[in-house]
Amino acid sequence: MAKRAHTPSDIRIEYAVEDATLTEAMKAKVARRMRRLAGGHRDIAGAAVAIENVRGTKRNASYRCRLVIYIKPAPIVAVHKADKETTALTEALDAAERQVRGQRERIRDRHRGKYP
Repeated sequence: MAKRAHTPSDIRIEYAVEDATLTEAMKAKVARRMRRLAGGHRDIAGAAVAIENVRGTKRNASYRCRLVIYIKPAPIVAVHKADKETTALTEALDAAERQVRGQRERIRDRHRGKYP
């Protein structure tokens, strides 16, 4: 049986927003980057994005974005705090992409016989 690559409808993205704003442009950005990250791979099943307002606490940041990518063999979690929702989301996406690429590289090395 031939392996099938992901199509855009295969990756399910869930959103949770608490006292913040998540625009359609931000959702489109997440979907676009997830499609690009999953391109040619079959390991990503979905993602969850949570943005919350942490204003009023003693923290410096106003918004926190938590991004979970459901990927085999273990899910990836990236959390970032920033003054704007868009900045927090972008930084969390960047961190998650780095983690996914690192995880894939470790798996490739293991299959090639390069053990750490």
